[in-house]
Amino acid sequence: MNPVIFTDDLLGACSVIDELKRRGRPPTVISPSRLADLSFTLTLEEGAVGSTILVGTPSQSFEISPDSRIWRWKCGWPGADDLIDPDPVISEIKRSQYRVALRAIWEAPAHWMNPYTADWRLDQSKLLGSSIARECGFEVPNSLLSDDPVSFKDFIEREGAEYFAIKPSASWAAKRPDGTAIASYARRLSAKDALGYSASVRHAPVLVQPYVQKAYEVRLTCVGEKTFAARIDSQSSDQTSVDWRHYPATPVAHDPWDIPADIETIVRRFMGKSGLAYAAIDLIVTPAGKVVFLEANPAGQYLWIEELTGLPISAAIADWLTEG
Repeated sequence: MNPVIFTDDLLGACSVIDELKRRGRPPTVISPSRLADLSFTLTLEEGAVGSTILVGTPSQSFEISPDSRIWRWKCGWPGADDLIDPDPVISEIKRSQYRVALRAIWEAPAHWMNPYTADWRLDQSKLLGSSIARECGFEVPNSLLSDDPVSFKDFIEREGAEYFAIKPSASWAAKRPDGTAIASYARRLSAKDALGYSASVRHAPVLVQPYVQKAYEVRLTCVGEKTFAARIDSQSSDQTSVDWRHYPATPVAHDPWDIPADIETIVRRFMGKSGLAYAAIDLIVTPAGKVVFLEANPAGQYLWIEELTGLPISAAIADWLTEG
């Protein structure tokens, strides 16, 4: 039984696909947003718990069983960007039917990376991820998510920190009709400036936390039982000092990081409690050596970490897909 990959990000998945081909285990790859790849049948029959059969091209026909190993990686919804019927209302009805059917497939008994429900709960939900992380033993900053100026102001005054990190409630990037790109990242504001910003939060919810001083940052990429840690020297550049996603022309240093035993234990506890088989976890290490949890992304990118550090993340995903 060859592994199965659902993805609309073939560029991001290419290293794993290539690795599987090298091992003689070429995967079946389905792009959920492409209706042409989604001819499928789901059955529930007397005497059967439930059989889910997906059919793409004849060479891609396969049946999902409890033994199947399936990687869901950055999937779109069928027909999300297409008018699939001349009538826009009928088009939306068709899309909604495909969305429901696809969710039913993703909830079929199998080994999933990641299970749909765990992925759905934690995708873009920074507060839920932080709550689970705190339960598992991570140090986590106090946080507020709100569009209420009064609550925002009260939190700033109550925390009494010198600086605060202001973040969007969900990561996003977009393009205007003229082609210019816009995106929102974390910002560091003094307490005074944050209070002056409070009236603006009524336009959309924001996440605010006391700013944590950094010595460096760590990206933990968790694949099943394996964890790969990279130290990111974000403080060596003004461009990355607040948010390392502001990539400079020359990347700041990325090096493998030895995970302390206590942090390794907490990470395993977090993965078990979250239900995730894959996660990219962002940590801060303070000048005093304290490790602080920022967030966990169920579909966080990994290729640039692999390219800059040599950590074998793609091989680990291939290992997971071919276990058993």
